[in-house]
Amino acid sequence: MRPRKLRKSAESPAAVPLVIESAKLGNVRITYRERGKADRVARIETLSIGPGSDGLIAISGKGSLNEFPAAVSGELGPLNALTSGRDIRTAIHAAVGDLQLDVKGGLGRLDPLKGADLAVKVAHPDLGTMLKKLQLPVVLTGPLIADARLTDAGDLTRLELAAKLGDIKVKVEGTLRALGLPGSDLRLEASVADAARLAAAFGVTGLPTGVLEIDGRFASSRAEIKLDGVSAKFAGAKARVSGIVRLTSGPSTDLRFELAAESLSRLRNGLPEMPLAMSGDYAGSRDKLEVKNIKGRIGETEISGWVSIVGTGSKQVEIELASPRVDLTPFLAQGSGAKSADDAHSKPKPKKAGHSFVFDDSPLPLGKPVPGDVSLHFTLTEVRFGTEVLRDVDGTLRVEGGRLTLVGSVRDSLEGIVSGAVKLAPADGGGAELGISVSAKNLHPSLPEIEPRDTPPTNVEATLRTRGASARQMASLANGQILVTMGPGKLKSGVIGLVGGALFQELASKLNPFSAKDPYLQLECTVVWTDIVDGKVTVNPVLVQSDKVTIVAGGKIDLGTETLAFEFNTRPRTGVGVSAGMFTNPFIEVAGTLASPKLTAGKKAVLSGAAAVLTGGLSLLGQGMLDRANGSKDLCGETLAEAAGKAK
Repeated sequence: MRPRKLRKSAESPAAVPLVIESAKLGNVRITYRERGKADRVARIETLSIGPGSDGLIAISGKGSLNEFPAAVSGELGPLNALTSGRDIRTAIHAAVGDLQLDVKGGLGRLDPLKGADLAVKVAHPDLGTMLKKLQLPVVLTGPLIADARLTDAGDLTRLELAAKLGDIKVKVEGTLRALGLPGSDLRLEASVADAARLAAAFGVTGLPTGVLEIDGRFASSRAEIKLDGVSAKFAGAKARVSGIVRLTSGPSTDLRFELAAESLSRLRNGLPEMPLAMSGDYAGSRDKLEVKNIKGRIGETEISGWVSIVGTGSKQVEIELASPRVDLTPFLAQGSGAKSADDAHSKPKPKKAGHSFVFDDSPLPLGKPVPGDVSLHFTLTEVRFGTEVLRDVDGTLRVEGGRLTLVGSVRDSLEGIVSGAVKLAPADGGGAELGISVSAKNLHPSLPEIEPRDTPPTNVEATLRTRGASARQMASLANGQILVTMGPGKLKSGVIGLVGGALFQELASKLNPFSAKDPYLQLECTVVWTDIVDGKVTVNPVLVQSDKVTIVAGGKIDLGTETLAFEFNTRPRTGVGVSAGMFTNPFIEVAGTLASPKLTAGKKAVLSGAAAVLTGGLSLLGQGMLDRANGSKDLCGETLAEAAGKAK
């Protein structure tokens, strides 16, 4: 082997650093090892480099790559052209198995690239098969045909590339200043006949079958890359990006993006059929990423805002979102369709052996705290879901060191307002600590066939504190208080039955025997007070008073065992026309467990069972207030005063 070292001169700024004039190699073995895979072995049986025709250097060799035979032959030079980087000519053919490579032509100068007339061809009948046998990721399959040509264009060099791999087509046209991207100005066109199949090769599933098209202009220098109208089209959607990627003085990016879709349902199964449009500005550097001037529309929903991520270690994330209108109705409709025939005839899943509980012992999916702090603030002027309308929704979500805090407020379609806070934090010894506070004032529930202004104004004051590693632990360790009151208004008869289940429907009919003939209930007041101490729930007093009936109740629930005992008593108001037998069994008892409640009726219930839980403190049942409620007796004021006294 006789290598010749090149002396770099001012006239040859981009010369080949080493030129081999003559060499012979044989019986060379190169092994590449990767954990969990068989060795990949390249062998050089013979390789010779020597004088060729017309002053060129001849190259000839053969060997193998794993099971694939390999060979190379041709000429390159002349020698002084290689040492100076000018007037290089070549005619090389190489093959690895069925993969064929041909390079033919010449280059007047390497850097800057000039005087080019060079053709490159690559071909293979099935590239996926070769990749599989070489234990490489089979991301591309099918026959490969690629033709590239460099031709002189004055101070620049023109590049024309056309390639096809299976159902993927790529076309690149433009100019080069050197054998590399710096100084290039290229136009790219690419298409994939089946984007879903290509995505599946990278582990992405759920995309519809369809053509993906990519188009755009890339102009680069040593300092930056400019993207001019780079776009992608797929399934009726189009994304477009323009901007600059800076490569020096601290890499940074400034991009403008636009996204539009004819229908979300075409992009992924299960999404609603509605259009999407979004735009914004992206700015990124080593220490900060920002998405600004976000403006979007999904169906009837409008959104604007910005996102900021600061820090390379513990990240600080800030998100600000605002919208004059959010319509969730189409998304709710996706899950409200009728059951399929398969669902209708499917057998119910068997219950687990042993006790059945509403709160189970499964560990809560808390996961590990995410490093960094996150702050999300959202302001929504109007939120619609079906016939419901919420206004002035304002909330802030913070995640700091594994602690989550959500604070917010919202107004209903009238003058009602709800405010509250949720706090979740890791607990000592495992699990989590949870705190909830809610205040609702003057809410008017939205009910079918009743105007919201005619429904009873509702107030709720609630606090809850608990901890645990499962839903059962949290239930059994809960502490808190809940006060619910409702003023005069109109309800559908049997509204209790709306809670669900045949038992509640039966309970509703027994508590209000007028509901069979009267479709509406004219409510005068409702008062419910609940006290929770270490998982023991006491509900007392409970009062539901309408123009025709008065219902009082009380009871207890042990959230640890989930046993319950409740008693209801109902009496008619004066002058409502009570028929014989309508109130023969006014006492109703609900007992059992939360998962399996049972309903019984009879006057003896007041002396045993649920009545036993009503001892201590003021009890409507225990102190005979219900008996004094006969006729026109109004219990609303004194019951509310009793509950308010307990809430202090």
